[in-house]
Amino acid sequence: NVSLPTFLRQLPGTLLALAGGFSAFGAARMVLFVGLPTGMILPLGIVALLAGIGLRSLIEKLRDEKTSVWKLDEPEYIGGFVSALALTAALGAALLGLTGPLALGLTIAGFALSPLLLYHLPKSLWTGVGASLLGLPVGVSKVWDVLGFWRDDSKFNRNLNSWYGYWTKQSFWYGAMFLLPWALTVAAYVGEAALSLGVGLLAGAARLPSRFFWGMSYEKNAAGRAAKFWTGFNAFLSEKLEGSKKTGFDPLVKQLIPAMDEKDPVTSRPTLKALAALTAARVAQLAWLSRVALGSTLALPVLWALAIRAGLRSDKAERPRRGLF
Repeated sequence: NVSLPTFLRQLPGTLLALAGGFSAFGAARMVLFVGLPTGMILPLGIVALLAGIGLRSLIEKLRDEKTSVWKLDEPEYIGGFVSALALTAALGAALLGLTGPLALGLTIAGFALSPLLLYHLPKSLWTGVGASLLGLPVGVSKVWDVLGFWRDDSKFNRNLNSWYGYWTKQSFWYGAMFLLPWALTVAAYVGEAALSLGVGLLAGAARLPSRFFWGMSYEKNAAGRAAKFWTGFNAFLSEKLEGSKKTGFDPLVKQLIPAMDEKDPVTSRPTLKALAALTAARVAQLAWLSRVALGSTLALPVLWALAIRAGLRSDKAERPRRGLF
């Protein structure tokens, strides 16, 4: 029927996606916060959510461009609705807590037929997923840069290596004196790597939803209002979470670097003043890490609210890519 609006034609897919989304969200909440088992509700809910989106896309694809009529006799269309029916029945059985051969059969049928709809997931959805995944390591690299400033921006680490070299070149046995400093240096590297992964992935996870909508909206219409909004939204969120090392962290330790560079003129051993400056820099790092962690958790709703304002003011759209907030 040409006169029937598209949103009504896509209503079965919309309802399936909503049912799956709400079911998956409720099951995930019960598992994470209550610790109760939810059986097959979570996986079936996720598959139903994606399948509903695929069904909406399938319905739109099967519309004849010349006559604007939906080709209801196409095998793809029929198979898609059979898949939707199987998933709906399987999800309903899981929500009702049914067990036995019938529930097992419905579950198997739901999963087995789901590719008929998952195949039709729109390209914009996969672009959104890709944008989200690209954003995960961004936070890790930023945290690593901040934690490693004492190696890259000051001479402290080079002075340490020169100090070790001064004595070990005179005698191999002098190396025993540096077992503790070497152990502390290795521990610092390992600790920084662990913190970079932990805090960086936390910040990346906080941006997953917004980066998903950014990628999806850009794929749909690169010059559209939605793409501009999510570009501004993500730029603001990134700046307020980790921000730029140059503008967000370097000013905190700029005055400490000359003291960190001080060394003994003969052995190149870092002075006590350099060690004190490094300790002060570590305090600055802790404050910076605390800000990122707080912004990625408790303060995230506030940042989202402020990011909406930034998104509404954004007048340009950029493609999500590696290294871009």
